[in-house]
Amino acid sequence: MKQINLKHLVIPLLMVLMIMVSPAIAYDADTPYTVTMNLIIPSDTSFTVALAGAETTIDFNPATKDTTEVEPDSQVASGNTTPIAVITNSGNLNQSFSINLTAAKPSWVVLKGSSNGTYADSVSYDTALLELAAWNTTVPAGTKDIYLWADFTDALSGTTERTFQINSAAS
Repeated sequence: MKQINLKHLVIPLLMVLMIMVSPAIAYDADTPYTVTMNLIIPSDTSFTVALAGAETTIDFNPATKDTTEVEPDSQVASGNTTPIAVITNSGNLNQSFSINLTAAKPSWVVLKGSSNGTYADSVSYDTALLELAAWNTTVPAGTKDIYLWADFTDALSGTTERTFQINSAAS
């Protein structure tokens, strides 16, 4: 007696069952074919920063070792005229921005930041992120201003360097 190989029967049987179960749909002028189309665009959180004037660094030059409300070179806070930095959202979604230092500041200086040119509105920052409400939800192509100040108390002579960082997050 000849033995039947079931492996050869399973696939054709499954195909027949699928054809029988699937509804036959005909399309015509009254019943057009429709299907979902997805346009999948990756998120882009890029941004640019322009420093005031021809600046390539942010430099504070106090008149003495004990000076407050010192603005960095090229910033003109009076009348919200010239921020030290302007951030432009060059991405394709809303972004929020924050600032911080990547290493602790010296104890003889207090650094402050604001979204406007008013020293009284400024907030101290160091290595922890400074997130101001005015820097939140920046639309694509939108801009945000950064104003900075430094208060020096018994500052040491010489140049002390720190890395200033601007961070972004989708919002």
